[in-house]
Amino acid sequence: MVFRTETGQNLDNKRTFEVVDQGNDLALEGVATLGLKTPDLGGRGGEWVRGVVAQSDGQLVEMRVRLLNDGTLVVNLPSNIAQQRDEDAASYGLAVAKKQLGVHVQAIKAVVLEASNSQQG
Repeated sequence: MVFRTETGQNLDNKRTFEVVDQGNDLALEGVATLGLKTPDLGGRGGEWVRGVVAQSDGQLVEMRVRLLNDGTLVVNLPSNIAQQRDEDAASYGLAVAKKQLGVHVQAIKAVVLEASNSQQG
């Protein structure tokens, strides 16, 4: 499931996707909503990590991600991609998690896209 939020605001459930991992390429395909619970962003988890991904136009974007113990991936969106389609922004965050955290994308239960003007952390 993909959620979107402004920092400190309530989560907005966008859609449910299945992640297709093709090695160096991740695709998100829409599926029927499964009725999963809303992630608890106050839960325990790992530290924020940074990674760089290439957008479809070739531009490089630095992102921060954090994996919570319940399998929720929190993606802090830099301002230059905060308006991207949810599928694209989530796939960039998943790519960073896969590369920097070494997690299999199937282990991630939900993705929270967190729009923020800050890249601190």
